[in-house]
Amino acid sequence: MSSAKVIVILFFYTCTVRECVQHDFEPVKTALLQTWAEKLYFELWNCGEYITNRKSLQSKYNKEAKLEGRNGQVLAANISSVIKSMMDKKHQALKRILDIVEEVAVSAHDKAAPGNEYKVRNAKPKTATVNTSLPLDYLTVNSHFYNTPVNVSYSSVHVPTYVYDRASDVIKAIKWSEHLDETFKKNYEKDPRLSWQYFGSTTGFMRQYPAMEWPNKPVDLYDCRMRPWYVEAAASPKDILILVDNSGSMMGQSKIIARHVINTLLDTLSVNDFVNVLVFSNVTNEVVPCFEGLLVQATLANIRELKLGVEHIAEPNNISDFSEALTRAFETLEKYRERNMGAMCNQAIMLVTDGVPENFYELFKSHNWKNGTMGMPVRVFTYLIGREVPEIRDMKWMACANHGYFVHLSTVEEVREQVVHYLPVMARPLVLHQSHHPVIWTPLYADVIDPKMTDYEWEIKECLQQRTDTISYKKTKDQFFYPINEAKRKHSRMKQELNQNLNINRQKKYNLITSLAMPAFDKKTEMTKVAHLLGVVGTDVPESDLREAMSPHLLGVNNYAFIVTNNGFIVTHPDLRPVFEDILKPNYNSIDLTEVELVDSDNNPREFDQSILTLRDYIINQTTGDQEITVKYHYDDMRRATTADRHYYYSVVEGTPFTLVVALQEKHFGYRVKIPDRFQSLNTT
Repeated sequence: MSSAKVIVILFFYTCTVRECVQHDFEPVKTALLQTWAEKLYFELWNCGEYITNRKSLQSKYNKEAKLEGRNGQVLAANISSVIKSMMDKKHQALKRILDIVEEVAVSAHDKAAPGNEYKVRNAKPKTATVNTSLPLDYLTVNSHFYNTPVNVSYSSVHVPTYVYDRASDVIKAIKWSEHLDETFKKNYEKDPRLSWQYFGSTTGFMRQYPAMEWPNKPVDLYDCRMRPWYVEAAASPKDILILVDNSGSMMGQSKIIARHVINTLLDTLSVNDFVNVLVFSNVTNEVVPCFEGLLVQATLANIRELKLGVEHIAEPNNISDFSEALTRAFETLEKYRERNMGAMCNQAIMLVTDGVPENFYELFKSHNWKNGTMGMPVRVFTYLIGREVPEIRDMKWMACANHGYFVHLSTVEEVREQVVHYLPVMARPLVLHQSHHPVIWTPLYADVIDPKMTDYEWEIKECLQQRTDTISYKKTKDQFFYPINEAKRKHSRMKQELNQNLNINRQKKYNLITSLAMPAFDKKTEMTKVAHLLGVVGTDVPESDLREAMSPHLLGVNNYAFIVTNNGFIVTHPDLRPVFEDILKPNYNSIDLTEVELVDSDNNPREFDQSILTLRDYIINQTTGDQEITVKYHYDDMRRATTADRHYYYSVVEGTPFTLVVALQEKHFGYRVKIPDRFQSLNTT
């Protein structure tokens, strides 16, 4: 007997017995009571079936819906195919921009620079030269561009603060680059999901579509030539050794300029480059002792360590031994070249000094000209520091004889503009082979935020925190004598900071993106072929677009997908937390796979299990396969942790340095409800 029948019978039986006892009536027979209950049950059941149309609905699910297992390898291949299709559209748009840049640059080669009457749509109208800027009219907030007020009818031009926007070479390039507007607009019409499009010139300006007014708060440090997309596209990967003179003559202003030169050189490097900084006088040492004899990958974390080392260089003294410093630099680069380590491409020495005693012909002959002057493996760039320099001939010769570039710097203000001149020189082999335009994809990075702002914002935060603590202490200083009150106060602050870090909306201050970029070459025909780089064209792909393309609705509960670069760094991952207390972490874009996927083992910190290292090798070598690993993970806003058996399926995204990885818990979450195509809109996991 069904539960509904039992309930009805008990109800009637209870009522009937109570009535009979009170009035001394003959009780109702059980058989009759059961008949009443069955009639009422069938009436209610039929009414419910009629109203809900239960049979029809159930028959459809019984026939159409099926439970099927998730095929991780097929899922990974399908998602990587979707991402490749999206990337191909960006590439095609970029190729159209590139063709116009090279075509228009050739036609404008013999034209004179425009006069003072020419006006530019300056992205920084408040800082532009008087009467030379067109207004940025009708800017409308656009959600596709991070809710930034833009105008999709034209582009705007950004010129770095330290570049004169009316210099003849700058204004001439700005003029001919106006022809890009039509291509920008057509690209956006063909692909409405296309993000910012831009052209960064070697002269320093950047033309960006759509037009926007550039943010100047707290300060505008932006220079397109220092951004990852420009640096990686403008030159091939490189090994760089920076030699900085610390003899007794490098005092005062010379030391300050030298430090700025080194910091600027470090800012022009990408994660595909390898670098070290050596300081020399009578002896030669690394500025970071633990980097002795090494070239380290130019990640933000390593660059930060090198900059801190430069800040703590000892006071200048003694006489410099250039021979020892140059010999050590050449030997280090030769070691990396012979062992196929480092970038395995270009190599260069950057010499920063206020003068040299000779040109060191014999040293270069024995270390760099073994195969003749045309086959030298290392370029030499020289940076001469100081106003009153008696002799520059030897410094020039050292650079020119070793396929490098010579720069004379006398003030701090000209450092950033002059230092970047080495990039077009490093790009000459690419320009000479103009048939090939390499396509580069950057790792994840913040849109327009300069990495130096992280330290600045952290210092501001610490100052504010100290001020708050001081005021709080003055108000409640008596409570500080009781340890329990102090413990409660610290616990309250830690809890507040944790809640802030777990608030996803706070990360919207930073627009995390990856960029596609290609170098643009000067293709004008001359009697003597000159390898001249015009600049770099690029477009952005927001991290949010990548997450959408990974089809999270197909993955299911507790399953996820993520993307890794060929350096092993995470591009997007559900557990990637690049922001701490509303400030970008110093190494936010170089988080390794092994730091996010934590193996369930008893190893000490930084002693990674062999299983995750094997998986990492397969991924960065861009192979296709799968591997099962037991990992630890957190949940409930990091309040609890547990372990799980995850099956990792990886598939390369063709044409990019990215590999897609799908992580499934097949034991508990390896199935999904399958519904035919006509019910696809009802597809659930």
